[in-house]
Amino acid sequence: IRDRYQRRVHGNTSRGGAINEAALVKALTNKWISGAALDVFPGQEPPPADSPLLKMDNVIISPHMAWYSEEALWVMRQRNMEEFKRVLTGKPPANVLNPEVLQRPNCRLQPVTDERPAKCSKPN
Repeated sequence: IRDRYQRRVHGNTSRGGAINEAALVKALTNKWISGAALDVFPGQEPPPADSPLLKMDNVIISPHMAWYSEEALWVMRQRNMEEFKRVLTGKPPANVLNPEVLQRPNCRLQPVTDERPAKCSKPN
């Protein structure tokens, strides 16, 4: 199975904690995978100067800016405005990390009108 993965490159642009640094170093050293491209660092950020990942020629590390482009900024703004519109019209956000809060009686989503401004009271 390792032969199949030797041409693979591991990429991570999400969260550094999603990677086990020791396992990644071992996989790279043993050539179980051919490389890694990291926009976030698996351990401490910034990485310590003695990190083996900084010394490997089959690792590319960027400063957590791989997402950046003018197009990405435009999309981010557009999606933010779409989310505001959803909430202000009484619809739940498209991506809710903790959807149970939508069921709390003090945080019901209702359309915002001139007569009823947006509000969400604190839980008791």
